[in-house]
Amino acid sequence: MMRSWCVFEVSLACLGLVFPTCGQEKPAEQKKVPDAMNCLTIQAPPGKTTKLVIRGLNLDQATSVTIHEPKSRAMIIGKAQKKTPNNPLTPAMVGDTEITVEVTIHAECPQSLVPISFRNGDVAGKSCNVLVAEEPAIPEKESNGSFRSAMKIELNQSIRGKIQSPKDVDVFQATLEANQAVFLKLSAAQTGSPLAAQITIYDAKGQIIKILQSSRAATDPEMKWIPKIAGDYFFSIIDLNDFGADMFVYQFLLATTDKSE
Repeated sequence: MMRSWCVFEVSLACLGLVFPTCGQEKPAEQKKVPDAMNCLTIQAPPGKTTKLVIRGLNLDQATSVTIHEPKSRAMIIGKAQKKTPNNPLTPAMVGDTEITVEVTIHAECPQSLVPISFRNGDVAGKSCNVLVAEEPAIPEKESNGSFRSAMKIELNQSIRGKIQSPKDVDVFQATLEANQAVFLKLSAAQTGSPLAAQITIYDAKGQIIKILQSSRAATDPEMKWIPKIAGDYFFSIIDLNDFGADMFVYQFLLATTDKSE
């Protein structure tokens, strides 16, 4: 006796099963955007070649760098390093990668701030600024977290420092003449530093004379000030949010003239 077979035709589409046909292309993977956020080196002198460390998002995907000043040049040096921030900081706040670039600022560059940005192929990222300044900044000397250990500074000399840990305090000491106008300027936000800076001025007895903060978000504190008495004065710098890490960099200047003019 012959067996009879029942054949059922089932549509695969009815079962929700979809199979790629020959030659079907996979969707292109979206390129990550290399955003520059913070120039950790802060400044570069005109007319010289300088290495800058830039922090940002997805900089390990950068294929080229552009400095937005027509007569200046920039190139990527080496590979970007992955540096994920510690809590409570996030990559969206302070970035997740750092990359070194070599820049040559034109000797007669008219700009005090020059933007730098990166590309991943045809995808362009956001830029951050580098400060253009003739005089090199002196590195901050740790530990300088109190009046007793304050770092002594001279007028018209920039100091490059950082609020390197939560609730860190940097204190500087300067000797000033009575009735001599001085100009205080802190550069941080303008080059992308996440530092929300506050400068407090104390007299030789530790009495508060003035507290200086940013006038609005993403700006840096600065002011003209005239001490009434000759002697030693202290200048403390903190982050208003009590944050701190290696990327909370700043440059502090106590000058006899307004350097923004």
